[in-house]
Parts: sequence; C-alpha cells; structure tokens
Amino acid sequence: MNKRDQIIFSVVCLAIAFLTLRSDGSKNEERKLDTNKNEVKSLEKTSKGKKRAHFKVIEEKVAKKNDVLVSHSKLRSKAILNKKENELLDQYFTDHKNIRVAFLTLSSQKFDDLDKAIDRRINATNFLMDGLSRSHMDRSEIIKATEMFLLSENEELTENLDIRRAIIGDKVDLYNALVNYAPEQVEIFKRNYMSERLKKVIQYVEMNKQRNRG
Repeated sequence: MNKRDQIIFSVVCLAIAFLTLRSDGSKNEERKLDTNKNEVKSLEKTSKGKKRAHFKVIEEKVAKKNDVLVSHSKLRSKAILNKKENELLDQYFTDHKNIRVAFLTLSSQKFDDLDKAIDRRINATNFLMDGLSRSHMDRSEIIKATEMFLLSENEELTENLDIRRAIIGDKVDLYNALVNYAPEQVEIFKRNYMSERLKKVIQYVEMNKQRNRG
C-alpha cells in the first residue's frame, strides 16, 4: 500500500470511528431523554397523588368541623337543658373557629348533593341564630359573620331555583334574627352598608312577612 492509499485508508477509518461515536452518542441521548420522560411522569404521578391526598385532608377537616354544627344542633334541640348544658352551648360561641365554620358553610357553593347541602346550611343558620340570641355574651364576631353573609351575592351566582331559594331563606332567617336580637345593630348595619344588595335582602324579608300574613 503506497502512501496515498494509506492516507485514504486512515481518513476512512476516522470517518467510520466518528460515525460510530455519533451513533453511540445519539443512543445515549435517547436513553437520557427516555429517562427524563420517565422521571417527569413519575413526578407528575407523585404530584397528582399529593394533590389528591391534600384535597382529601381538606375534605376530612371540613367534615370534621361541620360535626361541631351537628353536635350544637343536637344539644340545642333538647327540650330541657340543665345549667351545665347551657354553659356548654355558650362555649360553642367563644371559639371563633366555630363561627367561621358556620360562615363558610353558608358561603359554600358546593351543592352536589342538594339535600345534604341544605342540612348543613340549616345547622349553620341555626348556629348563628342561637349565637345572636345570647345577649349575655360578646356577639361581635357572630354579628359580623351574619352581616357578611347578608351582603354576599351567593344567590346571584346560580340559576338553580332550589339553591337560590335555600340561600335566600337563610338570609331571611338571619336578618329576622338580627332584627329580633340586636335591633340597634341592624340600624347601624343599614346606615353603614345600605346598597342594592342589602335592599334586596330587606325586600326578601318583607315579601316573606307578607306571605306569612296572607
């Protein structure tokens, strides 16, 4: 083999070696991509699993908190209460978390099961009404929660008539309770927050009174 042939042979060998290395590199890159894709999928699954677990924890907490409203309702429904039971009822309203649970229950837009949702709302409404009736206690948080709910636009956010009626019914009951148990606060409330929203609530109450008279 002469010198020229040796050079050509060397060039060909180098070219083959380069192509082989390139091919191996591409395979390695493909393997890395596959590995990365698998890692991403694994992370996505883990993330979804954590989200599901997180939402489950939240649902369990909400359910547990609603138990407070249920236990209050059961105790309140007793025909005769002794001194200790009355003191226990007072304690429900010294915990601001219980008042917040009642407010959040009434503000909830979850009506997947209408009957259960209405039962929860009845318990929350009765809880706040009972709190408003306890004039011997500090009712500022209970009054505030009631006023915030009365000013909400919840019934305007749905076209379902049954849901609208349920929300409006809760507002009528709570406004009447506010009038009966904290009349001086109602005047302040109307003076500070009179708006189309509050006018509608008062209109609901007046319509309900006329219906009851009829």
